[in-house]
Amino acid sequence: MAESECMAGSRLKVEWANKHIAELELAIERFVEQEPYVLVSDDDAATGDKVLRVRVRSVPPATMGLMIGDVIHNLRSALDLLFWQLVDSQSMAPNSGDQFPVFKSKSIYDSPSGQGKVRRSGRQALTIFDAIKPYREGNEPLWQLHGLSLVDKHHVLIPVAMTYQSMVIDLALGPIFGAEAEGTLRIPISFPKPICPLEDNIEIARFAGLGRDAQPAPEMLVQVAFGRIGVAECEPVLSTLHRLSDAVDGILDAFGSVLPPARPAVMPTTGSASVRLSWSRSSN
Repeated sequence: MAESECMAGSRLKVEWANKHIAELELAIERFVEQEPYVLVSDDDAATGDKVLRVRVRSVPPATMGLMIGDVIHNLRSALDLLFWQLVDSQSMAPNSGDQFPVFKSKSIYDSPSGQGKVRRSGRQALTIFDAIKPYREGNEPLWQLHGLSLVDKHHVLIPVAMTYQSMVIDLALGPIFGAEAEGTLRIPISFPKPICPLEDNIEIARFAGLGRDAQPAPEMLVQVAFGRIGVAECEPVLSTLHRLSDAVDGILDAFGSVLPPARPAVMPTTGSASVRLSWSRSSN
């Protein structure tokens, strides 16, 4: 069955969001290739430990925040446009308050005011809303999108850098055991959670008993994450945006059967009759 014409605008907005995600991915790749965060080692004068610390050469540029905001805006507005079309399909006049409803809790969703908002979309749509659970504890991606959209309205979503949850340090054996000792010892390091945000001079690890001549050679890999903004904190930007885009696509799929189907195109002829052609649009 052809997808509703009413869905076309929302699909275009998701496609545009995905275009921005691809551009952001390239921007992050270029940023990371410049090695903006490196590790240096020094000796703790009090303990003699070998300490690894972060040195910040550059931080994620503010333009990344603008690109993230573009993604969030298009995904959120794709849902708002969907809800507008749902209300319109009920022969009701949509108004400025008709936004895709996302609630803080199930109790608010079930309340008379919550149900009053949702019911404007029609009886069939209400069943789908019950299934997608548009509230914080029921649909985390939707709640994150809602929260990020609210933040983006008042702030630039400037990202931060964070470590992965593990890293590897190469340690040459010669400086520790003498020139006759050859080879390198690979030391894996795991963190209870990624270090976020990465700041200059922050301590990453320390080693006791290595001696002053030891020179650890760490592999410093970083990823770009959301900062301390109250939602999606310290979650990787790219994987989060991909997840939100998939969630919006899934919501559009769920409501696809509720909106009116695509209308056939009518081609007039030179005579009094007209030829009716079937028109189909592939569903994404």
